[in-house]
Amino acid sequence: MSGPISKGIFWFICGFNKMDECDFSETELIAFPVPCDRDGRVTGDWDFNSKRENAYNHKKTWTSFVKHRKDLRKYGWNYFPRGRVEISGGRAFLYVNINMIRYENFQRDIMDRFHLDGLAVRVIVDNSRHYYCHEDDKGIQ
Repeated sequence: MSGPISKGIFWFICGFNKMDECDFSETELIAFPVPCDRDGRVTGDWDFNSKRENAYNHKKTWTSFVKHRKDLRKYGWNYFPRGRVEISGGRAFLYVNINMIRYENFQRDIMDRFHLDGLAVRVIVDNSRHYYCHEDDKGIQ
């Protein structure tokens, strides 16, 4: 599948096993790709919802998205592993929740959805609270 290089946010909707660990045996990638050039400059007009109005915010985007997905409404925006793709200088930076690295196809799935072929890709595992999901903090519902 070809398309324009894109940056944006994503979630991997996964199950959780008996130990409350992410189970990626059946997963769905929910992504909000924004076409951009190789330096990350957005092409087209977008209705962004971040404070700076130059990107998508996970919390605000999830709230809007689940209005159309009854199966996901009971989960908070930070329940599932999530991340962000940034583009700069002909390189793609994938900021991901640490649990995602156990899913062997995570990088390929993200590269396909955001059309990153031809770019150098760097995966940055973010183990900060900013990217915590239910596995990292059982208080996240």
